[in-house]
Amino acid sequence: MNVKVILPTNQPGDSYIKDDKMFLKDISTISEADGDAVFQSSTYSEIFGFTRKRSKIGKKRLSIVKISANGESIHRAFKSEAVNGIKKDMVGLSPSSIRLLSDRDGKNPTVVEVEIGGMFPFYWEHPDKAIRISFKLGLLSLLLGVLSFAISIITWM
Repeated sequence: MNVKVILPTNQPGDSYIKDDKMFLKDISTISEADGDAVFQSSTYSEIFGFTRKRSKIGKKRLSIVKISANGESIHRAFKSEAVNGIKKDMVGLSPSSIRLLSDRDGKNPTVVEVEIGGMFPFYWEHPDKAIRISFKLGLLSLLLGVLSFAISIITWM
């Protein structure tokens, strides 16, 4: 899929594509789009194998895609937007997401591979610091709770 950079727009009207940039009207800052990958809505069935309407309730709320280029991969939430000029072979990513997919020379990818992603890597490497850290702390506290429960069972015997 061809990569387009997501940028906010303050102009009235619809979202649009111009000069390899995707201007979205529903975001005010670029960081709002860091966790999303913007697609045409019909691309959902090509990636997941069925329409969003027929997917399970969890996938309707949050569908994760894995985007790979140059040996690197990121997990982002599938987001379909009504953007003038978007095609099935396009994906919109924030500048920081594109930077994560760049090669060792710093060259940004123009073409990426998209497939079904997983929930665990999505939250483990989430671009929003609050989500990423709370997920990791929650996992750590769960492991410590299981460990303390196991120790109490062993000492009780």
